[in-house]
Amino acid sequence: MKVIQVCLGPTCSFLGGAEVLKAFEYSLSLREGEVDFLRRIKLEKKNCFGLCQKGPNVCVGGEFHHYMRPGKVTPLVKALLAEMEWEDWYCPHCGHSLEKQGKLCLLGEKGEEEYQISPEGRVKGKKGGKACPHCGFPLLSANLCPQCGRELLELMSAHGEVWICLTCLVWRAQV
Repeated sequence: MKVIQVCLGPTCSFLGGAEVLKAFEYSLSLREGEVDFLRRIKLEKKNCFGLCQKGPNVCVGGEFHHYMRPGKVTPLVKALLAEMEWEDWYCPHCGHSLEKQGKLCLLGEKGEEEYQISPEGRVKGKKGGKACPHCGFPLLSANLCPQCGRELLELMSAHGEVWICLTCLVWRAQV
């Protein structure tokens, strides 16, 4: 897991550290202290790195970025997500992969349906697939989406259970 630490010490705060943190929160759709949907990125605030003369400072997985501004955050996040490996998802019943050529494949009423997953966790595709195309096992979870209240699909990844809401079209690592 990559930890992103944003310095909010006195000097970095004066130079715009709080705005940099807000830009990370917006870019990652995370709040400070939270972990992303596949547990790959954690966003934290740091009191001081001792590099005040180069502030605002950000540390990403041990690598420092100095003189940060909100406008530098989105390119940094895009580069970080692009270098991270994307997870494979599995049926919790039969264990077969649900990924096909970088897309999530589910069985719907009219056959196999494909969903494109962005690195940020956005889902693009039809909203009807609810079963494993290998064994036909229904992937509906007993959990409900905290955002819209509808049923979630339950899948497995290397990190454990992952849920998808086909109404909100987002992934969630926990409910």
